[in-house]
Amino acid sequence: MTRMLIPGGVSIAAVRQQMERQKFEARHAPRMIFAMDATGSREPTWEMAGKLHREMGAALGSLTLQLVFFGGTECKASGWVVGGQRLAELMTKVRCATGYTQIGRVLLHVLTESREHTIRALVYVGDCCEESGEELFGLAEQLKRRKIPIFVFHEGTDSVAEPIFRRLAQITDGIYASFDTGSAEQLRKLLAGAADYAAGRHKSIGDLRNVLLIGRGGGDAMR
Repeated sequence: MTRMLIPGGVSIAAVRQQMERQKFEARHAPRMIFAMDATGSREPTWEMAGKLHREMGAALGSLTLQLVFFGGTECKASGWVVGGQRLAELMTKVRCATGYTQIGRVLLHVLTESREHTIRALVYVGDCCEESGEELFGLAEQLKRRKIPIFVFHEGTDSVAEPIFRRLAQITDGIYASFDTGSAEQLRKLLAGAADYAAGRHKSIGDLRNVLLIGRGGGDAMR
């Protein structure tokens, strides 16, 4: 029986096998999606928040990451990039635009991506919520079934958004934390923990909470 070889003496079958293995590894490599609200309500603090976003992105290490953001009538997703620094660079190009929140579209996008890739976690940064909590909770239940926790970072003190954000974290067995522009160090610590979880360095969110000393489905206000 003869084998077809390519230059260098390697069989075509071996090359195909290697390519299939690379495809499998790429599909199952742990990934995280970083989503943020870029609507008009965040514009007054956007310059300061932008610096904080970049610091948050840089804290995510060498994970495979995707940026999702919404503003105006658009909800956009970047391609996949490797490393928090690359994600931070993408964030610098985002600008606020007046419009309603589109958290539901973000959650649907994560569910869609999870059919093709191993999504280990969703990080969401926002200040308000103008959508039906019940609809968002239904989507969160689907994320829970796919074992995708939501790390919710709530900027400000919006009293309508807070219970919804807390519930999204609770349903998915994630973590909620509120913050302001003076919370950079605490946020870096929590995001580094999220990155460690996504990379498999914590076996469960419970292990991560023990490290961060945060209760189930919520955290201390970071201000």
